[in-house]
Amino acid sequence: MSIRKILAVTVCALLLAAATVSAQEKAETTPGAASLQATTLEGFGARLAIELPPLEYCQLGRFSTKSEGNDFGFVGNTFSSGDARDALYIGISCEENAAFSKDGNTINQLSDYAHNFISTIPASNSVPRIIREYLLPQDKHPAWMISLSYNGGAARRDFLFIADEGRIWRISILCHAPGTQQERRIDTILTSVKLSSAEATEPRVHMDGIQPIEFTKRAAENGDASSPALSTTTLRDRGSALTMQLPTSGVPFSVDTSRTESTFFTSNRFSHDDTPLALSAVLIHTPDTDAEQTSGSMEERLNEQTTLLTQGILTSPQGSEKKILRDDVQSQNGCPAQRLTVQAHYQGQNIITEILLIRGKTDTWIAELTFYAEDTVLAELVPVLLSSIKIGA
Repeated sequence: MSIRKILAVTVCALLLAAATVSAQEKAETTPGAASLQATTLEGFGARLAIELPPLEYCQLGRFSTKSEGNDFGFVGNTFSSGDARDALYIGISCEENAAFSKDGNTINQLSDYAHNFISTIPASNSVPRIIREYLLPQDKHPAWMISLSYNGGAARRDFLFIADEGRIWRISILCHAPGTQQERRIDTILTSVKLSSAEATEPRVHMDGIQPIEFTKRAAENGDASSPALSTTTLRDRGSALTMQLPTSGVPFSVDTSRTESTFFTSNRFSHDDTPLALSAVLIHTPDTDAEQTSGSMEERLNEQTTLLTQGILTSPQGSEKKILRDDVQSQNGCPAQRLTVQAHYQGQNIITEILLIRGKTDTWIAELTFYAEDTVLAELVPVLLSSIKIGA
């Protein structure tokens, strides 16, 4: 029995209803079919909003180019299903360019800029072939699209150049396994762009939903070289965010909003040095209703929710020999919190679920991390992961 199934039938008690549910029973997300999520890149007074798939890695920066002013952008790649060829490699950049501040034929300027840029792409083993090219206005801004094919169609790269006031935006998407579904997805991404002004001066990027391994930050201080490498993970839902350290993962969290007012983020695809870890994570976000926001203090609401969660676990018909080994009230990064440790027996296996409930002013996050009781490495690591949790806007 996999750790995923064990978690599904023993631990996932529904917050506020005390009924057993399984966020893990939801089918795993196929990387190529993951829902698009709102992404905003801004800096130096400019902002671009775009719908992107969840990214596995992302790097934000200011790039040194031959342009005339402040440049910034980011690069990243989507998750793959195991074959890296189905990932999308995405780059978005913004550069100041006085040519687009002057009156004139912007469309011709844009076309010239696009062709000049294409001509400077480093040569590869295959000479690219332009397979489509046309004017594609975006949000009332002139935009020029060019699509290149490599190696007889084995790879494809799409560019969108967008003229803004005194600057130009460039979006690039590279795909090594083009097909009808991927091409439609790329077109959906490129046609979702909206431009506006921003107060931000320093470059920054914001992504709703699944967060990438943000800017290659690693928590190397959490162990020696033999310990699992940790990455900063941030999940966002309805104006609230949870940030924590987790082992590396090759697929995004599944997101389920279909059953309750809560949002469930689930994953069991963690690894260390390409070796799978028998660890399953369920992160649950539940905003208060209007009535709940006026009923009791944050501490009282936390106690009520913990009681309901505990009752749901102990009364679930699944599993046996269930015990609450720990039930401690604590403060977590300035927020009221409660830690639970649950032991259960299922089909000959003892499992441990470490749980943290943490209260915000108008919502609650629950983190559930489940592993086999005999796994001493995870037994030491999981409390470190839970202690790293922070919540905020």
